[in-house]
Amino acid sequence: MVCLFKGANADDADGLVYSVLRHWHVKEAVRLEEQLERKRQAAISEARTDIAEKRAQEREKLQAAFEQELLELVENPMGLSLQELSAEKESLKDRQKVKESPEDRLNSHRPTKCQSGWLCVCTL
Repeated sequence: MVCLFKGANADDADGLVYSVLRHWHVKEAVRLEEQLERKRQAAISEARTDIAEKRAQEREKLQAAFEQELLELVENPMGLSLQELSAEKESLKDRQKVKESPEDRLNSHRPTKCQSGWLCVCTL
């Protein structure tokens, strides 16, 4: 190897090259880790957005079905008294809440970064 500085021997030159390359490799590793973290965060954000959109669509479908059932009940009371009609409306509302609850609970389990650094779904 050619000596890179005056008065240096080959071992000193090798040490200098090793030091420079080691520094470069550390900087490159940090840059790649940061890039990977940005990509991971973008993927998580995209997945959360997709889930939220799907959930909103499902919620709209449930709401439309509920409104349709309520409209049918009001338009065709089937000889029910006012009290019975009111009770049936409440029953319909309760069934609607039961239909929404499992989905809302699933939505509350958001991915989080655990101590190990892995993406985890934590239950509440």
